[in-house]
Amino acid sequence: MAEGDLPRMSPEKLAATLETPFPPPILDVRGGAAYAAGSVPGAINAGRQPEGFLPDPRVRRVVLILPPEADAAVAAAWAARIGPDTEVVILDGGFEGWLARGGTIERPGGPYVRPGTIPFTIPRGLCEMNDPAQEFR
Repeated sequence: MAEGDLPRMSPEKLAATLETPFPPPILDVRGGAAYAAGSVPGAINAGRQPEGFLPDPRVRRVVLILPPEADAAVAAAWAARIGPDTEVVILDGGFEGWLARGGTIERPGGPYVRPGTIPFTIPRGLCEMNDPAQEFR
């Protein structure tokens, strides 16, 4: 599945979706430094590598914030990891498009995922007995 095959969501529609009682999870896959500098309110830092992401099969729709340099292979890898039963939607214009249309940003308070959010990321190494994928200092 190529990036062009995945549906897109405009920043305006995402802003309206965030106001609903149960918005879909927003996965920021731009990397930890970009996420720490600010992201869409409520977004989850999913890391840059889909292999480190553990999807929740109960989720039926996920919005991806891709890095500006992402190509079709990146989008396809995330869609494959998330699974065929979940609709994967790309934020049109990415984070830059969100900002250009006046979207608010949230800066996370720390490097950890908020408890109770789904889906979530488990750093490789915590359960594989090898070096961790992320270091928290």
